[in-house]
Amino acid sequence: MTIPAEKKTRRSLFMILAVFSIALLAASAVQISPDTSDAAAGKVTVNLNVSPDGAGKVTGRGEYDLGAYVRITAEAYEGYEFISWQDGIRDNPRYLSLPSSSKTVEYTAEFKAIPKYMVDLRVKGNVGGSTMILCDGKVYEGSVEFYEGATVVLRAVAHQEYKFVKWSDGDKNWEKTVNELKGPVIYTAEFELINKPVDSGGLGMSFIWVILGLFGATAVISYVYFEIADRKKKRNQER
Repeated sequence: MTIPAEKKTRRSLFMILAVFSIALLAASAVQISPDTSDAAAGKVTVNLNVSPDGAGKVTGRGEYDLGAYVRITAEAYEGYEFISWQDGIRDNPRYLSLPSSSKTVEYTAEFKAIPKYMVDLRVKGNVGGSTMILCDGKVYEGSVEFYEGATVVLRAVAHQEYKFVKWSDGDKNWEKTVNELKGPVIYTAEFELINKPVDSGGLGMSFIWVILGLFGATAVISYVYFEIADRKKKRNQER
């Protein structure tokens, strides 16, 4: 049996349409099917380190979504200060724009030790008063170390019957402030008696006693002389 040409053409069209429909269905199935491998690996790991060890702490470690915006911070422990991250960026806190592909990123917070300097206060001759150092609301005496950049207040306190004279640098203010300590500091406070004895050129009290002795001796000699003269006068009158 011979199939008419018109029917052949219709069958060919149906076959083409069928194949095209199957192809569309297959493509749609691929697009809507979940990609479990991407879902499992779609994270960015942020690792944070501290250099040198024990100088401070960092926050912001963990796993984040691809392309997330993340905040990391560095906090110095006492005696240290934050310098920068390992790439030279000094922002703290720092905000990171994470990559859009799964990977691990790593940042190191770099710190340095803060130098300490001695503040040494003394009293001339160890008499007349005392000294004290004030820093951050605390009171210290003698020789104490403070971190570079500290602000310290120095005081000279006179004892009873004494007064403050000056510091060893000539400053006559009993209280002085050192702003942003940058090196060792040594000062000596000088005190003196309020009623200081008058200096008599080295003669002192011995000179006074000599003068008093001379006056006393002169008075005695004069008395004896006039007493003897008076007695002689009386004797002459009796004759």
